[in-house]
Amino acid sequence: MIGLDACFLKGSLRGQLMAAIARDENNQMFPLAIAVVESECKESWTWFLESLIDQIGVPEEKGWTFMSDQQKGLLESFKKVMPNVDHRFCVRHMYANFKLRFKDKKLKDLMWAVARSYTIVDFEKYMELIKKENTEAHRWLSKIGTNQWSKSAFSTLPKCDMLSNNNCEIFNYWIQEARDQPILTMLEIIRRKMMCGLQERCEWIKDYDGQVCPRIMEKIEETKEQTLDCEPIEAGNGIWEVHEGLKIYVKKLKKNVCTCREWDVTGIPCRHRVSAIMTAHREPEDFVHPFYHVSTFKKAYYGTIIPISDQSQWDIAPRDRILPPECHDLKSN
Repeated sequence: MIGLDACFLKGSLRGQLMAAIARDENNQMFPLAIAVVESECKESWTWFLESLIDQIGVPEEKGWTFMSDQQKGLLESFKKVMPNVDHRFCVRHMYANFKLRFKDKKLKDLMWAVARSYTIVDFEKYMELIKKENTEAHRWLSKIGTNQWSKSAFSTLPKCDMLSNNNCEIFNYWIQEARDQPILTMLEIIRRKMMCGLQERCEWIKDYDGQVCPRIMEKIEETKEQTLDCEPIEAGNGIWEVHEGLKIYVKKLKKNVCTCREWDVTGIPCRHRVSAIMTAHREPEDFVHPFYHVSTFKKAYYGTIIPISDQSQWDIAPRDRILPPECHDLKSN
């Protein structure tokens, strides 16, 4: 899962910093790539996406899933560079556009209910309620592909049900101190922060004793508390029928499948699954997808960002000297 975003630079040269931010096995941000561009336009995003693919591989072959806002230049670049990629929209940004036309709080709640629905049945139920409230709002949402904003149509490959591009926003805040610096200074500050962050997490995980990463274990413990209303009944051959109120869910332990789809999408056992696992005297963490394992986390942080000597020791490139961008008058703003 890779989030894409751009933030304004505050120095005299202005421009924007584009970033590709992944999500690690502990549900934390994992910076992949950054670049300074003049503006957030189709040409800049196209160059950035093409450069990113050169480094991480073709999305359709590697299984990358992207998340972004609906910035026009970025959407056009996706169509040009990777038209068939799995691309989700940040629902919080979607709602920011939605509420410009539809300010009713009930519509807001229903829109988020649609986004959080794991099944097509729930998706259709809430969409129908939106249609009854406001046909124009229903028409507006229907124009957006379901797989781009509702969990009910999310691919189960990424094992991620994120609805907001939070990791990119966390990254933008993380580098806030650098954004008003000259470009080379800014990039050095960011490189150093990334280098130290990589090493700190590499050292931190060495002292952690467990099969599954800490944040995932916390989520499992919370899920255990939600199983009080679940009544699991074993059907045999690893199949369970779980009653929750008036609803019945079917779990297949051997295939890591639940009809609520939460487990399928996230890779983390849902409350129905946990109730069956605990009744079978098994441990929920044994059924967590390997992506969230500590061993996978260690592989992700095994590498090193190599330190760079100061500018006086850099080699002189045998090409024309790059001219700096035009300066902007900071007082004018």
